[in-house]
Amino acid sequence: MKLLLSVLFLSILFLFQSCQTSKPTSQSQETIAIIEAAEVFFNSLLKKDYIKVWDAITEKSKRTIISDVLKYLKAGEPIRGELETEFKEGRGAALSYWDAYLFNFDPNMALKDSKWEVGKVKDDYAEIILSYKKSEKPAILKLYREGNAWKFGLVESFWSRK
Repeated sequence: MKLLLSVLFLSILFLFQSCQTSKPTSQSQETIAIIEAAEVFFNSLLKKDYIKVWDAITEKSKRTIISDVLKYLKAGEPIRGELETEFKEGRGAALSYWDAYLFNFDPNMALKDSKWEVGKVKDDYAEIILSYKKSEKPAILKLYREGNAWKFGLVESFWSRK
């Protein structure tokens, strides 16, 4: 009987330890990856690391920003390539653009003053519900999987539909 109780006790102990040291599920790893993708954008913006900011956003956001800047500059397609390079390298027009963005938006509103919850998650799409402490309605951050990485849909989340 003592042997049976000892074996039972050791089995329970082993089961308890294995539960505590288990690795996160793929779902929780996916949730972490989604949150980190949005955090990278806001943290990079806060640090003025515009190369990382550009890398953190979706291709649609990049195309829209470049088109908006071209319209603002009243410039045509000939400078599109140069403008894309400046944004990719975080210099020139990119500095002016992101500095102006920061003049109107404090990333700490999202990072420190808001509650984050993961909403819908699908294969290539996810939402983060961002509840700012002074707002009645939450913002919905839209993220998209591009290649093997989650990217923040800046335009998809905040620009008005045309």
